Amino acid sequence: MLGRPKGSKNKKTIDLEQLQQRVYELEKVKNSYSEVLDAFVEGFVMDLFNKDIIKRIDNSTLQTWFSNPDDYMKNITTLLTYYYIIDGNIFQLFDLIFTLPPLDYKIDVLQKDDQTPNDLKLIKLYLERKINHKELTRDLLVQLASKGTVIGTWLGNKKEPYFYTFDDLEYVYPYGRYKGKMTAVVDLKWLDNKSEEEREIIFNNLSPIITQQKYQAYKNNNKPENEKKLRYIMLPIEKTLVARIHTLSRNQRLGIPFGTQAIFDMQHKQKLKDLETAIANKIIRAIAVLHFKGKDDNGIKVTPEDKRKVFNGVKKALEKNASQNGITCIAIPDFAEFDMPDIKNAEQTLSPDKYESINNDISTATGVSPTLNNGTKGNYASGALNLSIIYKKIGVLLEKISPIYNLLIDFIFGERGENYLFSYNTEEPLSPKEKLASLHKLQAQGYSTKAVLDRIGIDADEYFEQSIYEIEDLKLREKIIPPKTTYTMSDNGGRPSSGNTDDNDSNSHPSPSDE
Repeated sequence: MLGRPKGSKNKKTIDLEQLQQRVYELEKVKNSYSEVLDAFVEGFVMDLFNKDIIKRIDNSTLQTWFSNPDDYMKNITTLLTYYYIIDGNIFQLFDLIFTLPPLDYKIDVLQKDDQTPNDLKLIKLYLERKINHKELTRDLLVQLASKGTVIGTWLGNKKEPYFYTFDDLEYVYPYGRYKGKMTAVVDLKWLDNKSEEEREIIFNNLSPIITQQKYQAYKNNNKPENEKKLRYIMLPIEKTLVARIHTLSRNQRLGIPFGTQAIFDMQHKQKLKDLETAIANKIIRAIAVLHFKGKDDNGIKVTPEDKRKVFNGVKKALEKNASQNGITCIAIPDFAEFDMPDIKNAEQTLSPDKYESINNDISTATGVSPTLNNGTKGNYASGALNLSIIYKKIGVLLEKISPIYNLLIDFIFGERGENYLFSYNTEEPLSPKEKLASLHKLQAQGYSTKAVLDRIGIDADEYFEQSIYEIEDLKLREKIIPPKTTYTMSDNGGRPSSGNTDDNDSNSHPSPSDE
């Protein structure tokens, strides 16, 4: 008979303990990786940042455009229009050019005669009433600044002239110089993509330069040698303005608009903003984890249904917070733990200090100081200097646009119009306070009082009528006597004298050597 192996009881006890421990481990494994994995790893996303980084024009594309601006001018001006809408620097640049100039003008007369006063009145009537020169000039200023080139021509008749401006420089463009003046042509291919209604409007506005007969002759032409002659129409030199800015050669066809110098810096600034957006998205899109234990603090096994209830409650609370922008308050049992992503370094990552140098570069490129934009980064003297420079730049633009009004005068008077020269005042204007002080000094010397009253906003006719009524009818000067002072008490005015003036004459005193 075989005996029981020594220590077999202890071995069974150890085996049972190990088996029970293994059961616990299997339960944990089953809870954690089977049931929990199938039932709870669902996940949800709070849609806080649902927009990806916007794709923008890269630097290589910009370099291609700027290396040959004549071919890509439409792309450049379209990009500037986009920046004018979204970027404050470009908006302020164009807005200052549009709003700053007061558009005060003068008309010089080379030789005066009896008809000169009537001619000047007629010119002023056309400029102020029929043409509304201020509105026209401001529109041309901002168009010249944003496109670099403006082409337009006078149409209509002497009684009803109007200035037609071409917006599409792809089909209407400077052609070259003729007898020293820059000319422009219209490519009739411009009308091919227009509807019948659009072509009819163009014919009505641009007749007799562009007519339906000329367009049909171009379309029905079968001779290659006549194509250019029929396709391209020269705008009349004596009525047409071809204005360009930022040209490095006199014969350069298209000008370069304002704002292009700052595009690369604005692209750089936008990349920094995109980087911040990407970092913020990465931080906020980090996964929030909801941890579950297999048992609670009392050692009771947590069922999958209990875990699902907790999960759904947390999910509902966070989704409600994302939709209502409130503060989430979550109560969870002891067998669950919720961890949110750590964003404690976000302030250092999104620091605005890195924008300071690039903002200075943009201000230098646009020529508009932050002192003018928002009153920062400078003092009054630097702001006044920058404003003076901007006025000089606007003055150059006005010099390029003002010739259209000399063309208008020639259009109205014919050869007689050459006797008059229209020009805008391109100097920096005086402030209202400075103007009033200057007019007040002139008024004190006996010159016009009306100019002073107009400057301070008082109706001169009503003021003079009321003054005459008070002086002549009410006789207020006789009834209202000024209070007595040392000046009004003396017979001759001034301080009363004491004693003989001869005795007080220091020049008559004997010198010490005579005594």
